[in-house]
Amino acid sequence: MSEQDLLTPVFSTELGTGLKVDLSHKNMTEKEIKILFERLEKDKTVVSLNLWRNYITEKGFEYIGHALETNQTLTDLQISETNMTSLGLKHICKGLEANKTLKYLYVGNNDIGDDGVEYIVELLKNNSTITCLETGNTNFSVQGYKKISKALGSNFSIDEMDLDDLDAYQDVNERKKYSEKAEALDVYDYQNQWDAEKVKIEIEEKLKRNKENQDNNNKNFPVIKRKIEKDVE
Repeated sequence: MSEQDLLTPVFSTELGTGLKVDLSHKNMTEKEIKILFERLEKDKTVVSLNLWRNYITEKGFEYIGHALETNQTLTDLQISETNMTSLGLKHICKGLEANKTLKYLYVGNNDIGDDGVEYIVELLKNNSTITCLETGNTNFSVQGYKKISKALGSNFSIDEMDLDDLDAYQDVNERKKYSEKAEALDVYDYQNQWDAEKVKIEIEEKLKRNKENQDNNNKNFPVIKRKIEKDVE
């Protein structure tokens, strides 16, 4: 893929004044990722970027994180199933600390694990723009989600998350039916099941709170805008 080809959206649709770019499943190299995100550091047209199912190296995620520090146009970033580890997530979250435009971040289907939870927690503390955070199938434990739930207590922007991982911890009885070593699924599993159910409810309540607050703000904005315009007159 030449540099010119890379900078021409493979699939693009006009979205107002911006472009939706789909580069999923393109087997992009580290060099191509570097070229793309160097361009996006100054780009004023791309609002949505899909890199799903590209094998991205840690250095590649460093390029992405650096671009997010300065890009003020992108609102939607899909980097699910991209071989991301906790170190890759660290670069993304660091880049988003100062970002004021990205609203939708998809990092699911990556083997991140609990080492990455601390970066999600810091992101929730420092970023008040993201509204949708998709972390499904990232191998976060129940304890990891407890930390995320606690961080959501002071975050009032996130109103949508994928909580399928927590559902998976609640199927102890089903696993017992098919496990050859059912006796190994002991009290610990049941405790995990109860904890998962509890933390899921806690997170859902906080997401609902944020959604209701944002809906109320959207309703009040036209009134506030008219008042400002009247005062200016």
